[in-house]
Amino acid sequence: MEANNIDSAQSHLQYQREDSLFTPMGECSAEDLARLFREKGLRMTQQRAEIFQEVVRSRSHPGAEKIFEKVKRIMPSISLDTVYRTLTTLEELGLVRRLNHPRGGARFDSMGPGHHHFICLECGEIVDCFLNEAEEGILGSLSRDIGSVKSIHVEIRGLCSQCSHKVPITAHNGQNH
Repeated sequence: MEANNIDSAQSHLQYQREDSLFTPMGECSAEDLARLFREKGLRMTQQRAEIFQEVVRSRSHPGAEKIFEKVKRIMPSISLDTVYRTLTTLEELGLVRRLNHPRGGARFDSMGPGHHHFICLECGEIVDCFLNEAEEGILGSLSRDIGSVKSIHVEIRGLCSQCSHKVPITAHNGQNH
């Protein structure tokens, strides 16, 4: 294990996977994260740990450029290309989710405790939303009819409360007023 790369990582990183490495509260130790990388034949570097931590810490569902700005404060030599490549790797490992922003580009979210997303079609705000047990049950029963479902993610698109009071839905988002 690359101890010098792991030492700088936060002792607990938060997100949820259906994997024995992670607690029900969605926590993963830096060592467990490094082990997951190793199992996939990848090195756990300080840069990868910092990028992952920034996604986990952020509640704003940042894009790659915003993550780059934050991580660059800690690691001035990091490149935007490294951030993009790392986000792709983290997504492939199931550690982060890519959200398609209505204004183009991607935003990222940790796979934290089971939640879904509301995306405002006017201002682009992305808000975490949690379904109750009945709603989750409906999704579960639908998925049983489909086949073997590995995960469920609901993306609700519409107008946030601020935008719905001031702006009619525009033609560019494919909705009628």
